[in-house]
Amino acid sequence: MRADEIRQLFDYSYSATRRVLETASHLSPEEFRDQPGIPGAWSVQKALVHMLDAELSWREGLKSRSDFSGIELDPGQFPDIVTLQVAWDADEASMREWLDTLDDAELLSEMEPDRKLWQYLLHVVNHSTQHRSEVAMLLTSYGHSPGDLDFTWYLHGWPDD
Repeated sequence: MRADEIRQLFDYSYSATRRVLETASHLSPEEFRDQPGIPGAWSVQKALVHMLDAELSWREGLKSRSDFSGIELDPGQFPDIVTLQVAWDADEASMREWLDTLDDAELLSEMEPDRKLWQYLLHVVNHSTQHRSEVAMLLTSYGHSPGDLDFTWYLHGWPDD
């Protein structure tokens, strides 16, 4: 995996997350915060905060190459989509700043035996994809679909932009 390819995957991930956040701005406060009627599902708020928390925790742990058990953001810190959007924007800026310092050789560096930095970064993108799809399902159930979030749609320009 090359550094430019990792950056492109994060570009896609941030673009897709922005689409989801924009769509979530159309929810009522209750739809944003309340537990949906689906067993085991998180609220839109909790899922989006979890995505942010995981990305922040992984980035800081990978940067320092230390134990990074997580920061554990509290969904209550983000009572509305605007507050959450501000946090996502700041996190994106921090991640991009760090990603811009990485080169191909650094991505191949071993974090632990048989685990390279690029593999962890790919995990971060994939983790967000999983939870974005869960949020997209909830948004759609509330009558606010974020539309297609596929990587190929991103590459060709989002279909409804």
